[in-house]
Amino acid sequence: MPIYMDLHILPGINAEDAADAHFLDVKSQDEHGCKCFTYWVDKEQGQVFCLIEAPSKENVAELHRNTHGFVPHKIIEVEPGFVRSFLGRITDPEHAKKNKQGLLLIDEPAFRIILFITVPDPVLQQEQYGVDLAQERLTRRNQFIREQIVEHKGKEVMYDGNALLGSFIAASDALAAAREILAYGKENEQHYSINIHAGPPVGTLDTLFGECLQLLERMSTWVRPTGISLTQPIKNILSKELLHSADKGFFVLDQKEEILLNNWLTALERCHTSEYQVSDYARSLNMSTSQLYRNTIRLTGFSPNELLQKYRLQKARSLMKEKKLSIADIAFQCGFSSPSYFTKCFRKAHGILPLAYMERL
Repeated sequence: MPIYMDLHILPGINAEDAADAHFLDVKSQDEHGCKCFTYWVDKEQGQVFCLIEAPSKENVAELHRNTHGFVPHKIIEVEPGFVRSFLGRITDPEHAKKNKQGLLLIDEPAFRIILFITVPDPVLQQEQYGVDLAQERLTRRNQFIREQIVEHKGKEVMYDGNALLGSFIAASDALAAAREILAYGKENEQHYSINIHAGPPVGTLDTLFGECLQLLERMSTWVRPTGISLTQPIKNILSKELLHSADKGFFVLDQKEEILLNNWLTALERCHTSEYQVSDYARSLNMSTSQLYRNTIRLTGFSPNELLQKYRLQKARSLMKEKKLSIADIAFQCGFSSPSYFTKCFRKAHGILPLAYMERL
C-alpha cells in the first residue's frame, strides 16, 4: 500500500495540539483503511507533516477531515527509505516526552538543511585517469564525503546521479562539512560543486523536498563554481559571525538570481530545440539583450550562447544514460543541426566521442 506525507498549515500549532490531533487520527485509522506512522511539527512556520499508509490520497484527506477537521494543504506519495534518510525516522521518536494523558509530545521540525555535492562524471574520469585509478579516486572520495556528513551530525540521503547528499538540522554543521569536503577536493586536485539550501519536505512539487532538490540540482550544474554556494535562506539561518569568518569562496544566490536561474532554465527547456536567438530569450525573460548577457555571465560564467550549448550537451548526456535513442536521434532531439556537429561539440567539451561515452555507461 502507498505511503503518503501531507502538509498542514496551522498557524499557532503546538506539540499538545498536534498530539491530540494525531491521537484522533490513530483512533479512527482503521475505519479509513489507513495506518498513521508519525508526524513532525514546525511551530515557527505553523506546519505539521504526517506520514500515513493509505490506499489513496483521498483516504488520507478523509481521515483528517472526519477526525479533527485539519484537511491537508498538500499530499504527496513518498518512499519510506527516502523519508528516513532525510528525516532520520519513519516512526515516532523513542525518547519523546508524554503529556498528562500519556500522549507523545513530538516537537521535531521537518525543515532540513541539504548539502548537495556534485562530483565528476565517472565515465569522464575513466577517460582521464584510466578505469582502475578513476575507481580508486571515486572510492576514497565518496568514503571521505560520507564520513564528513556523519561527523558533522548529518545523514546521507539516497540519490540517483553524480552527487552525494547530506541532510542536516543545523546550517552550521552542513557548512562545516562542506568546508572539509572542499579542502579535500583541493588537496586531491578534484573539483566538486558544493551547494547548500534548506526547505520543508512538502511544497508545491509532488516529490519529497522537491523544490529544495530542484534548486540544488540547478545550482550545481549552472551556477559559476566558486567553492561553496549558499542560498539566501541559508545565509539568513547562519549567524553573522560565522558568515563573517567564512572564506572568499562563498557565493550567495540571492532571490533575484534564483528567479533568473529558474526562468532561464525554463526558457531553455521550452526552446532549446528551436532556432531561438539570444534576443528571443531576452524578450521571454523581460530583459534587454545586454542585460541578459551581463546577468548570465555573472551568474553562470557563460554567455547566453555558451549556456545554450552547455544545456544541450547536458540534455544529451541525460538521454544517453537512458540508452533508448541512437546518437543521431539524441543529437536532433537536443537541438543540434546534425549528428556530426553534435559529435564535434561533445568531443570538444568532454574529450570523448558520444558513442564511446554511451558504451561505458
